[in-house]
Parts: sequence; C-alpha cells; structure tokens
Amino acid sequence: MSGKIDFYENHSEILTDKVFEVGEIYFIKDGLLAMPESDRKAQRKIHKGRPVVVVQNNSGNSNPINPIITVAPISSVTKYKKPNDIPLTPKEDNVNKDSLLLLSLIQPILKVDLERCIGSISDEKLKQALYIIGGRFGIID
Repeated sequence: MSGKIDFYENHSEILTDKVFEVGEIYFIKDGLLAMPESDRKAQRKIHKGRPVVVVQNNSGNSNPINPIITVAPISSVTKYKKPNDIPLTPKEDNVNKDSLLLLSLIQPILKVDLERCIGSISDEKLKQALYIIGGRFGIID
C-alpha cells in the first residue's frame, strides 16, 4: 500500500485551528479514503494521494474542537460516471485532467489528514454538488 497512514497517540494530535471552506480541494493520503466498489473487487490501486473536495458547509468547518470534516473524493477515471457524479475540468475546477467528483462516496475524515489545499472547484459545480447532497439527505425539495 502506498501513502503511509499515520496513527495519533492522543486526542490533541487530531485537532487543528485551520479553517476549511466548502468547495476547496485538498490532497489526502489515498489509503485514508473508502472506495468500496474498487476496494472490494481488489482492483483499486492505492496512490500516494488523492484530491478531495470539502462538501461540509457548516460551523464545523472552522470549529477547532471538531476534528472531523466531510469530503467527496475526486477520480480521474471518468468512464464509470454515476448519476450523482459531477464532471470536473482543468479549465474550470482546478484539476489536472478531466475528473469526477464522486458524491456517492461522501465520507468523514480527520481535518488534520488534509495535507494541502490545491484550489477550489467552480462556483457552478459547488452549487450543483450542494443541491445534489441536499436532495439526497432530504434537506431541500
């Protein structure tokens, strides 16, 4: 497995005062993310890292005592697009190549595991993602 996973000795090590903005793209160790379809078929290549988009849009994004944030992974494999996946492009969305925002794989992760911000997706794609997420969880009509 590539991308060594760190283990934390105590609770204070998982806290951060960094503020995260919805729509930001961060780099994270790929092994920290669950991608059940690929993982269960033993076909997933674990890369050193993977971009994810912050999809949590509440006060937890800036609360230093809340160690968890919700993200959606990005994949450059676009041939398996599902209905709620959002296409991302280098021109509009700060990705290296055409990719998919995998909204079916939204998951909680530790904020301290977000290594670096590499940009943000476009406002249009963010609005689309939040609409889909809101509809999935019965937040909007």
